[in-house]
Amino acid sequence: MVAEISKFNDVVTKLSRLDGVVSVYMASRAGVFTIGTTPEMTDRTMFSAITSMMLGAAEQLGGEMGDDLDHVFLRLNRTNMLILGAGGKHIVGIELRPEADLKKIIDEAKKIISAA
Repeated sequence: MVAEISKFNDVVTKLSRLDGVVSVYMASRAGVFTIGTTPEMTDRTMFSAITSMMLGAAEQLGGEMGDDLDHVFLRLNRTNMLILGAGGKHIVGIELRPEADLKKIIDEAKKIISAA
């Protein structure tokens, strides 16, 4: 368990350093906050649960369409949210500035997650 938390911390730290990233957190696929920082003014417990459900629902939708989900992206008025699966048990949520290079962040995030 300690080794797993160390890996999660490494993922969150590396993702946090990418240009355009505001906050990063990891949660279980069941929605339990694990590590990191959720967006400002959010309840991390509730936020983790909601984003976990969103990713799960989107993955189910992709399965119904005979396709696999790559990521969930939410374009909001002041910020953006990227949600990625991180293996079979966890998710990663990344809050982005509107001007962030989404493709570059997705590519880097996948490399960082897979290397952990």
